[in-house]
Amino acid sequence: MGRLTATKIKALKTKEKAYTLSDGDNLQLTIKPNGSKLWEFRYYSPTTGKRRKSTLGTHPKTELATARKKALEYNQMIADGLDPIDENKKSKELLKKITEKDKNTFEKVYNQWMDKFQNEISYTYYKKTDGRFKNHILPKFGKKPLADITHDEVIATLKAIDKQGKNETAHRLHTLLGQFYRYAVTHRIIKHNIIADIERKEILSKQKPQDEKHYPTLTSEKELKSLLLAIDEYGGEYSTRMALRLLPYVFLRSANIRQLEWSEIDFDTKMLTIDKSKMKGKKTFELPLPHQAIKILKEVQEADGTGRYVFKSFKGDQPMSDNTLITAIRRMGYTKEEFVPHSFRSVFSTIANEYIGKEGGHNHINVIIERCLAHRTGGAVENAYNHAAYLNQMRELMQWWGDKLENIKGGR
Repeated sequence: MGRLTATKIKALKTKEKAYTLSDGDNLQLTIKPNGSKLWEFRYYSPTTGKRRKSTLGTHPKTELATARKKALEYNQMIADGLDPIDENKKSKELLKKITEKDKNTFEKVYNQWMDKFQNEISYTYYKKTDGRFKNHILPKFGKKPLADITHDEVIATLKAIDKQGKNETAHRLHTLLGQFYRYAVTHRIIKHNIIADIERKEILSKQKPQDEKHYPTLTSEKELKSLLLAIDEYGGEYSTRMALRLLPYVFLRSANIRQLEWSEIDFDTKMLTIDKSKMKGKKTFELPLPHQAIKILKEVQEADGTGRYVFKSFKGDQPMSDNTLITAIRRMGYTKEEFVPHSFRSVFSTIANEYIGKEGGHNHINVIIERCLAHRTGGAVENAYNHAAYLNQMRELMQWWGDKLENIKGGR
């Protein structure tokens, strides 16, 4: 019959079964019973040796000349040892990746992250974070594909902010960018968190020391929820992680939580007793423990309850260092100006006093709150006379506090 022509194709009739006509060079036209005409390229794969078929379109939408041109390209691929179907698949995947990369600009992913992030923090903190990005980061990177932003570009941007005298902002943005990039990696938008490769202290000037007499605190239960969830997700060293989990429930001073000993915990009476030699007020301190604290301590005990200290240093059975907890809190994104371990004492005092006599609150007077904080109240005779009553009320208040933290964390 020879090669096909436009006239021959136009004159083709349908049959009860599909049939094919060859145009040569692996190109053929299949005529189906419904009248449709389908261009097909049939060949032996140069990589597998198997017979394969690729569809090139339908006639007349795909004209004879167009089908022949595509068949010529495919034959050239085969001559070069390439399988046309496999090469087309690779091209489509590459195009998809390029398209996805171009779609996922920094600004687009940032907006997705902030939609999620704002549900975990206070409105004030949200606005502060959004302002930092809009003032310093989005003008630089907003329209760029997130995957195209380089390690050096981020370093240059943070250094420029630091040199403008905005040291705290630069440090804070380093932390926030780390959280943002972790979100992008988790959702498979990018493959690597480049911020994890940037050592803050190597590129930014040292943060100004905090006034030791002033301890920052959180101002809302929404901010506290964000911190509690961050603690639960903290992926640092085990002892540090567990000390951070316990701290909100017992709000001890940093030295007391770091130097906590197994001998100071009575699991039967659910009581913590710290000798006066270790207390700031030089008086033995007794604190009833809520069941949430007991659960955490038992978990630590099962994991490694040997030795003297509950939360050991990585060096062995020694208390963790002074900076361990505050460093962990900074890694979670909180600067020294925003929160320190000691701040949990202020958080407890503020919320416990706020909920005296309120619905969902408690009925314990301020003196009980102060007792839980190891603050001195009343004279020696009064304290001795009321000791048992105080402990009972402290136990009730501490369990209320444990439940309150669980409710805050759960969004209730």
